Formats: sequence, C-alpha cells, structure tokens
Amino acid sequence: MTSSGVYTIAEVEAMTGLSAEVLRQWERRYGFPLPGRDEHGDRVYPREQIDKLRLLRRLMDLGFRPGKIVHME
Repeated sequence: MTSSGVYTIAEVEAMTGLSAEVLRQWERRYGFPLPGRDEHGDRVYPREQIDKLRLLRRLMDLGFRPGKIVHME
C-alpha cells in the first residue's frame, strides 16, 4: 500500500487474483475499476474498489460473467 492509502496494480493483482491485463481491460470495457494515478502516472486503486474486485472474482468463480455483474451495487 502506498502512503496515500491506495494500492498499485501489482498489489491488486496479488490481492484479487485478477491479472493487470484483466484490470486494464475491464477499465476500458466496463468503466470499472476506475483507478486514480500516482505522481508517476501509474494506476492506484482505493480499498473500496479492491473489495468489489474480490467479490466480482468470487462471483466469476461461481460462473457469472463480468459484463453481467460489474455494475451491480
């Protein structure tokens, strides 16, 4: 975790089991997650988005498709 309370894409990969490529693809395709950028322009993710990504991963493991669940609240 960075000093500002956000996580790098590598940390999110490790925490969620979703690859950086999947995270970037979902960002383009579904508009989620919506990472911020650090001072170097690298993606950083708040904890709330990581929690939702973990839930999405569990639902996908149960057979749900990302396009059907990514915008669920």
